[in-house]
Amino acid sequence: MYTWLSASRLLWTFILLIASLLLIGCHNLGRMNVQIPGHSPSGSIILRGHTKELVGIAYFPRKRMMATSSIDGTIRIWTLPTGKELHRINVADVELRGIAFSPKGDLLASGSFESGAHLWDPYSGTSIRQLEGTNINVEWLSFSPDGRLIAGASLDGFTKIWEVKTGKLIKTLDGNISVDAAEFSPNYHVVATAGVDSTVKLWNTATWTLKRSLTWDNDHDVLSLAFSPNGKYLAGGCTDMTVKVWNMLDGKMHVLNVQRFNPIYVAFSPDSKTIAVAAEDTVEFYDVGTSKLLNTIKPTAYAFSAIIWCPKDSTLAVAGYNNIAEVWMQSNSSR
Repeated sequence: MYTWLSASRLLWTFILLIASLLLIGCHNLGRMNVQIPGHSPSGSIILRGHTKELVGIAYFPRKRMMATSSIDGTIRIWTLPTGKELHRINVADVELRGIAFSPKGDLLASGSFESGAHLWDPYSGTSIRQLEGTNINVEWLSFSPDGRLIAGASLDGFTKIWEVKTGKLIKTLDGNISVDAAEFSPNYHVVATAGVDSTVKLWNTATWTLKRSLTWDNDHDVLSLAFSPNGKYLAGGCTDMTVKVWNMLDGKMHVLNVQRFNPIYVAFSPDSKTIAVAAEDTVEFYDVGTSKLLNTIKPTAYAFSAIIWCPKDSTLAVAGYNNIAEVWMQSNSSR
């Protein structure tokens, strides 16, 4: 006999079925309607698959390819906006660290503890070459804007400069006790390095000599770096729960008091007017000129190990220690 109770059970069965389908369809979806400065309100894309903490993230906008590295021994290549894993590179017995795409997107560089740096074909996952020097701890990698050189931050206290074409080590920059970040400026004229000596050093790429040392009034260290796309600013996440921002024209510094525990990672918006600061479980956005806090978001990813903000299509992404990466794309970028 068809009763109210049986009708109610039918209704709940239907609701649970729809909910299950939605959950399956939303496997790669993160928090919805997030407002990021310069973006239309949109949801995020979750990149799932790594079995251990993520330590690096890189993006090539022309092909909408995202790469992630993890201490699970894999580099994974994803396609956006679907968040589908295209393929993975299995790196046996190597503890991976930072990664970087070449400007043309034809190479992917990876760093590691005690095994130096390596170049890969991101489309096939095949090995191209090992960069000279195998017993090196390479934490951070940055391609020169023309793609000819790679700078690698080494925890042994040096910054390595390699020639991409040959893989040869052409210069070793000495200057920090332990180097955590090394970044080429957009105009190629400078490589900035930072590490455990409370100093950011600027190196002249024409002569590979020290151009300037940037210091501050305490003994805390800058562990991450980012240049603004227009080359006017350099920002560093510091262990005193601040972000230091330098004007590259006059060397003057101002401070964002983010009050988040390190590590703090930073990235600039495509128009160079906003800084994204990723730390703990929060991404905060600050106005570069006024230091005003513009907005705060709580991603699904947390305990961040990297953040990128692409100057070409405004794609923003963070890598988390909870084994996932989270991506926000402009609404017109995903069409």
